[in-house]
Amino acid sequence: MKLFGYSSILLLLWSCTNLAISQNLVRNPSFEIRVKCPVTLNNFNGYVKDWSHLPMANVSYLHSCANNNVAGIPYNWYGFQYARTGNAYASVYAKAWDFDPDRRGYITGVFSTVLEKDAVYCVSYFTNLCDIAMGAIKNMDAYIHDTLLTWNNGTTYYLTNIDPQVKSSHILTDTAGWEEVKGLYKAEGGEKYISLGNFNSDFHTTMVGFVEGPTRIDYNIDDVSVVAI
Repeated sequence: MKLFGYSSILLLLWSCTNLAISQNLVRNPSFEIRVKCPVTLNNFNGYVKDWSHLPMANVSYLHSCANNNVAGIPYNWYGFQYARTGNAYASVYAKAWDFDPDRRGYITGVFSTVLEKDAVYCVSYFTNLCDIAMGAIKNMDAYIHDTLLTWNNGTTYYLTNIDPQVKSSHILTDTAGWEEVKGLYKAEGGEKYISLGNFNSDFHTTMVGFVEGPTRIDYNIDDVSVVAI
């Protein structure tokens, strides 16, 4: 992402806050459209339309159609939470237990059209810290890219050498409601995908623990948006 002048940033951020009728380029942005109803944990690929995940850590598709306390809404294995909109959301493994370091889950969505070179986009998504989380992190970030990501190697469990363009400004601690993460992105041109998750190692993750000992952290994600300004 290229840098803007200070006044330009303020204007663009104001525009980002006041988008009302602009088209969201993210397909199935709130995970409402399902291929089939989830029945248990880790049901994601093949269950939710236009989204996928890399199968190295837990990512779950949660929907009220599940009608159970494992993959349902509002009650599920991760706790109690209504969707921000509609009847579905995703749950992502953001930090693994200390004895299983650097394991991560990521979700990837697809755009309805590729991004235009030098166009500026408002990127937004909402997070909710799962009730089962034993801490909270800052690094639930968004990476916009032109080709699908693949796992980097067989010795680590997170995506390396990736610098997400949109990052949270604070540790995301809300377990009751939904916190918005939002930023601006100036396109290189041709980008087609958005991936969400923690792209940092445990060592470089900004975290607060709620309990002593091993810490696992999961986040719910809903309402992903990429809109041209």
